[in-house]
Amino acid sequence: MKEIIIISSLLLATVTSCTTSTKKHETEIVVTTEQTQKTFKLKKFKSSCCVGIVQYSLKELDGFIMMKPNLDKSEITVWYDQNKSSEKEIVKAINTTPYKVI
Repeated sequence: MKEIIIISSLLLATVTSCTTSTKKHETEIVVTTEQTQKTFKLKKFKSSCCVGIVQYSLKELDGFIMMKPNLDKSEITVWYDQNKSSEKEIVKAINTTPYKVI
């Protein structure tokens, strides 16, 4: 009986500690002079699975920082380090996916 009480107490403590953290994670974007932001319109870019495919391709670039999709407009905004990658390289990486830059 003691073991059941101890185990129940530990489980309750674990569940309580996991559920009390309800803060939303926010991403802060800090733009320096080396960073460039560019928005691209993509063909057939309409669902969340498209986002993962394009992001996977962009992550292969050395200068890629982050991207923000807008599925309603079929667009992505890409932040990249212009000292490590060029716009041409960004477009080339996107175009290796089924969602080509228009």
